[in-house]
Amino acid sequence: MKNLHLSHLIFCCFSGLALTACGGGGGGGSSDNDNPPIVDDENEPGDEVVFEPVIFSNFQRADFVLATDDEGTDLFSDIYANPLVAEDGSLWVGDYSAGQLVRFTTLPESDGVAATYIDSIQYRDGENVLQDYQLSGPSSPAVSAGRMIVPLYSDNSVVIFDSIPVTGAENTGIILGTGSFEEEPAADCSALGLSGPEGLAAAGGKLVVTDSGHNRVLIWHTVPTQSGTLPDIVLGQNSFDLCDSNDDNQDGDTDSQPSARTLSVPAGAWTDGEKLLVIDAVNNRVLVWNTFPTENFEPADLVLGQPDFASNNANDADQDSSEDDPSAQTMNYPFDGIYSNGEQIFVTDGDNNRVLIWNSWPTENGQAADVVLGQDSFTNTAANDDNQDGVEDVIGEEHVSTDRTMAYPSGLRLHEKTLIVIDNYNRLMFFNGE
Repeated sequence: MKNLHLSHLIFCCFSGLALTACGGGGGGGSSDNDNPPIVDDENEPGDEVVFEPVIFSNFQRADFVLATDDEGTDLFSDIYANPLVAEDGSLWVGDYSAGQLVRFTTLPESDGVAATYIDSIQYRDGENVLQDYQLSGPSSPAVSAGRMIVPLYSDNSVVIFDSIPVTGAENTGIILGTGSFEEEPAADCSALGLSGPEGLAAAGGKLVVTDSGHNRVLIWHTVPTQSGTLPDIVLGQNSFDLCDSNDDNQDGDTDSQPSARTLSVPAGAWTDGEKLLVIDAVNNRVLVWNTFPTENFEPADLVLGQPDFASNNANDADQDSSEDDPSAQTMNYPFDGIYSNGEQIFVTDGDNNRVLIWNSWPTENGQAADVVLGQDSFTNTAANDDNQDGVEDVIGEEHVSTDRTMAYPSGLRLHEKTLIVIDNYNRLMFFNGE
């Protein structure tokens, strides 16, 4: 959940570390394949597809950092969660505090790029008059079949535009979490209600929303076309009227430990319509479903960040409950940022101030990450620590960030050979692979 986060506040190995760019829809992105497979021309039809790797390295420097517009003014107020690269090549970011979507016409290639903004969705009232509905706490925009979907954290709702919105145009759509735009979002523990929806993913015609405040993930088999459409499946709970965290026995109280089917503040999500990943933030883990869930309360198949489903301490590689042993197998409040191309997995490990990358789809619980960005090793975790001495770099009273350090990264997206990371709530880092 965003206020909780602020309060304490994913290559095949050759000579380097390689990332396969093979595509897939998912969290904060369109349902279209951003990273299509590169097919060997010598292969015959029916041969195995050969994927071209994109190479990154530990503590790699970003090629550039985007924070200001063409006039030198700060572009962002408070951005987090996964960005979107739409089919037309435009880049979209949700600015939570400013209550708007930030749009770049093409993928930026340097700092100092102008943007346009969308701050509302339109609807027609009972008298057929066009009205504005403000975007309150937008994050993680996604696209499915040409329709943009945006969770509104502060409004306890999700809005679905009829198309990709255009600045100054009539941008109509529908709303989830309430029966209509003219009704207050329910926000209660019910099939209709949403409480602080953090992220979403849309692919294969399905819609996945992390209902963070209700400690659950809601799934629609098809993307709704009418306001107030109820979800088909709930994960993290056995029914739509139970919402406690880590409540495996479903008695309405939080249990002493999590399980393979419970959640505590789920944040980001990714899916290609066949597999599913969910960041389970307070449990310091990522849950992995190898096949897309079909039933309420369906348990995950694997867990990352923890050795088993019953553990949830942060940075506890030695499992002594001390939370002082960060490694390639641990996490510390991973927050919102998650993406996969169907094989590799990328996660923003927020309070460890790093991005973790797995070079293949995991096959065991607690599988170690292969690559780390933001730090030189898996044992360093300080924010903005360019010299890697374990202390945040400061000049005077100013915290100093560089093109390879991070502070609470909270969103990411792989587009072709570029990894885009949202860092420190006010900048985008662009890492170009080889």
